[in-house]
Amino acid sequence: MTDSRPLEQLFFAIVVCCILLLVAGQVLGQPVLLSYVETESMSPTLEPGDGFVPLPTQVAAPVETGDVIVFEAQKLHGGGLTTHRIVDNTEQGYITQGDGNPFAD
Repeated sequence: MTDSRPLEQLFFAIVVCCILLLVAGQVLGQPVLLSYVETESMSPTLEPGDGFVPLPTQVAAPVETGDVIVFEAQKLHGGGLTTHRIVDNTEQGYITQGDGNPFAD
């Protein structure tokens, strides 16, 4: 018989690391590993409850029109993280719009 304790310990360590990364991401306001959609603004592309893995800007390709981004909203919904598609780029920043919204942000 083989001893399964090392495998169990490895699995436990991986689970603990994932939980710590998720909590750290929420505390720091930067999704880590997994984020999820809370509203219908990105329907039908992303529905409420859908999960996704956001890539940090340090490892993602340059952002361009048509990309879906997660950003810290300053004027939307009282601030907070928002997931929308880039529809234009100006000197002041990106103009975004949820796929299910009739207007740009």
